Amino acid sequence: TALPPVSVHSIPWLPVQLSKR
Repeated sequence: TALPPVSVHSIPWLPVQLSKR
């Protein structure tokens, strides 16, 4: 899983990705 450089600004999608696992 390669996190984008804007991961810091894309925190809201973090839980979404975890839920999509």
